[in-house]
Amino acid sequence: MLVLQMVRTGRFQAALGVLICFDTFFRSHDLFNMRKGGLSADGDVFAIAAGRRQRRESAKTGTDQGVVLDRTWLGQLLSGWQQHIHQGDSLWTLDPGLYRKQWSEVKDECSLG
Repeated sequence: MLVLQMVRTGRFQAALGVLICFDTFFRSHDLFNMRKGGLSADGDVFAIAAGRRQRRESAKTGTDQGVVLDRTWLGQLLSGWQQHIHQGDSLWTLDPGLYRKQWSEVKDECSLG
């Protein structure tokens, strides 16, 4: 319901972020560390690199981890989303503060507050 409301109100990046976190159990800093080049595909299997050591990042389980997406359609959506982003650049123009603000707004709009 929250993701649908995000899409309906033009909060597309927040909606995509929620879907990714739901699928991967990412924390918000894992989400916002995502860069173009961190998604790999092998047929219908998509994986996201997390906790890249060379960028001094960490994930819940350490460094240089990979998370396989359970939902193929989400990998396809993410692949299309990053199509016009330069290699190595962040997938987001949304920052963590705005992400949390939009999450809170949508929660209130859906009367879940």
